[in-house]
Amino acid sequence: MHGAASPLVPVAGEDMGVIEGYRPADYLLQVAAQRRVAEIGPRQLWDALVEHATDPGDLDRLATTARIQCLDRFAAILLKRAVLLGVPDAGTSLLSHLSRTGDGRGVDDAATWVVRHVAVRDPRAVAELMESLGRHGSGRHQTELAERAWPHVLVDDPEAVGVLLRALDDAGQRAAVMSLAARAAEETSVADPDAVFHLWETMGEVGAVATRVTLIARACRECALKPFGVRRLLEHVSFQDGVRDARDGLVDRPANQAPVGGPVEARQLMQAQLVSLDDGVRDAYDVLVDRLANQAPVSDPVEVRHLVQVLLEVGPSEAAGVLAGRAATEVSLDDPVAVAELIETIAGAGAGAGAGAGAGAGAGAALAHLADRVARRAPLDDRGVIPGGVVQLISALERVGATGAARALAERAARDAPLTSPYLVGELLATAYLRSGEARTILIDRTTANTPTDPWVWYWHLSALHKAGADAAARRLADRAADRMPAQDFNAVTNVLTVLRDIGADGAAARLARRATRDISLVPVNQPEELVALLRAMDDGDHKADCDLLADRIAREFPLDNPYLVGRLVYLLATPDFKRLEPWRRVARRVRVYGNAAQALALRAAREVPLVDINGVVELLRALKKAGPEAAATALTDRVVREAPIRNGPERCLEYLHEAGDTRGAHRLTDRLARDTPLGTVDDACALLRTMARIGLDDATEKLATRVAREAPIVLATPRYSPQSTDNLLDTLHEIGAEGPVQVLADRIADHAPLDPLAGVARLLLVLDQAGCHEQAQRLAERVGHDAVRTDPDGTSDLLLALIDMDAASLPGLAMRAARDVCVEDATKSFWLYARLREAGVRSAQDLLLSRIARRHFGMYLKLAPPDQQERFRFGREPDNTPSAPWHWTDLP
Repeated sequence: MHGAASPLVPVAGEDMGVIEGYRPADYLLQVAAQRRVAEIGPRQLWDALVEHATDPGDLDRLATTARIQCLDRFAAILLKRAVLLGVPDAGTSLLSHLSRTGDGRGVDDAATWVVRHVAVRDPRAVAELMESLGRHGSGRHQTELAERAWPHVLVDDPEAVGVLLRALDDAGQRAAVMSLAARAAEETSVADPDAVFHLWETMGEVGAVATRVTLIARACRECALKPFGVRRLLEHVSFQDGVRDARDGLVDRPANQAPVGGPVEARQLMQAQLVSLDDGVRDAYDVLVDRLANQAPVSDPVEVRHLVQVLLEVGPSEAAGVLAGRAATEVSLDDPVAVAELIETIAGAGAGAGAGAGAGAGAGAALAHLADRVARRAPLDDRGVIPGGVVQLISALERVGATGAARALAERAARDAPLTSPYLVGELLATAYLRSGEARTILIDRTTANTPTDPWVWYWHLSALHKAGADAAARRLADRAADRMPAQDFNAVTNVLTVLRDIGADGAAARLARRATRDISLVPVNQPEELVALLRAMDDGDHKADCDLLADRIAREFPLDNPYLVGRLVYLLATPDFKRLEPWRRVARRVRVYGNAAQALALRAAREVPLVDINGVVELLRALKKAGPEAAATALTDRVVREAPIRNGPERCLEYLHEAGDTRGAHRLTDRLARDTPLGTVDDACALLRTMARIGLDDATEKLATRVAREAPIVLATPRYSPQSTDNLLDTLHEIGAEGPVQVLADRIADHAPLDPLAGVARLLLVLDQAGCHEQAQRLAERVGHDAVRTDPDGTSDLLLALIDMDAASLPGLAMRAARDVCVEDATKSFWLYARLREAGVRSAQDLLLSRIARRHFGMYLKLAPPDQQERFRFGREPDNTPSAPWHWTDLP
């Protein structure tokens, strides 16, 4: 339009360059929809729609729109056409609509027409119509509908047929129930055994017992072999008369046709067939068990173990032996934990109380073969599974008596297993097969020659050798660890030093301590206790010089970015470790206090620690007060008073100074805060005011309160309470008893507060009233009544409620302007606004808003309108908003 945008968009044809036509542009559709959303269209439009609409979906949507707009006669006509065009639930909708419209006298005639013309193909729709007729007391119509429906309704969905059978039974249509049940038994789909079972149950509930035999016979021959569904069918029909042959067929089919799946499906199928074993149906069960034993997948040890257990529980034990024999040859050995559990399950299959001689022999042979495979081929690395998988295999073999395989696996692991796992060496040396002999020597030699990259592997290997009594080998490994073990991890170094002391490797411990003093990493340290534990470990090993060097290094280089950790470290360095005194042993233990390092670190922190994390700085001050030199605590306190950031929790500093009894420091800090606190963040100022008032700094509190009352920007809550809003500040000033600043801020609010959003203004009015500033609240209410923009229904409702609570003089004027100006697009919001106007008692405003609601939400208007108006529109309305003349069912075309 005007060269900027086109109102029409060309629609391309099938051939290139060919335009088939044009459609409206998207922006034009949006604008038109917004402008015409409240318009229902002229009468000519609805006459044309009633006459020419033929699509079932269009008719349904048009009828719904007509009912919403209270075009009751047009809705009835559209629903009547929908019935003729076969819309399934149109008949129920039509009767429901007519019962709520006019005088309701035409419902009986309409029911007669509906029953004779409604489509009866959808069983659920027919059931719903049957229930609707029952609610209207139309028993003869139910009979007529039943007679029409049962020969023609679709019966392919068993569950839908069950719904209709119940509806017919509830209506007392016994003949239709029996006829429909007979049809369904012959024609319904029996592919899903679960659905068939539900229909079978329904037939029993409605008394169609004889037809169930036909249904079950078909289902037994034709249903899909879903294990759970088949089991349910067999459980309920095994002893039914007349279905033995079909039942036997359902027993035979899974045995020969069901896919051999996992243990859950196998259990369901076997238990389903067990239901029939009392009648002598044994061959099919044996076929199924044989297929499971000979064809089930056996690569997954977990699945195999569960399936063996299933066969032991509900099948012949010989089959478990056959399956175990296949698994012994083909099962994957990649998961050692699962294989260990399978070994024990197979051993149980051969030794169980119910296992026959054949089963025991089969399981025994399978166990021997599997044990031999595991000993020769089981992976020796953990492959991301639970650590120690090889050792679990050795233990499992030992428990089932396969000691030869266990020994062979242990010796192979000693020779070839990767030594990357920190626990493998210790667990292998602890087994009975490596307590002596060549394999033990090989494993020890491999361990002492190993150079791990992980310091914890060094620790666990040293510990394993020490526990195994191989202290000489441990000392050889210690010599290598002292020179080659990475020494950055102080926790690992602490543990290694402890082991070196226990095995008597003092020289290696001294060399490792010297390296650790130089190489230990102080970043990151989240547990200062572990760093001090290293110092104590070095001290216990008589590495005093290295210990002092490391303590001095900690004091010089420990990062200061986390003041809480710094304070904790100062306290630990300066405090004895009372747990190590062990007074109950009556032995004096040397307890080292690293006072020089603690003092140096404390003084350094007092000078250099960042004052960003105020909570951490306060904890550091407490630590310095307890364990640091007084000079450090004094210096840091002085820095906090002079430099602590004002916008990051200064009230915590005030609380500390108050607890510490530093009145002078508290006054100095509050003077700075009262003078320099930024007023842009209301919640920070409020928290500071509350703290200052609580600890009794009255002069500074009054000074800051006066300043914020005069200078703080006025901010409204959006849309509800906000800690940054001025109502929070006013509430805080009232709470701390600053009455002078309260009046100053109240005057500013009354004269200068913005009037949008209205919910924020409403909260300001309430807080002003609660603070006793009634005159300022009335002044703000007058401003709102004259100048506020009243288009938001939620905000206007809140504002009206505030004015009602205040009994404001401006309430009637605001109510009238709200009724005139508020947007009524949202029906729910409009309803609550009308409720507020009723609460305000402004009748003229109620009538004005109600007239506007009538143009947009006529149905809601009729619910809110006076009884005389509701009576005028008893038969609905016309498209020109005039009441419809009384009409009867027989008047509809």
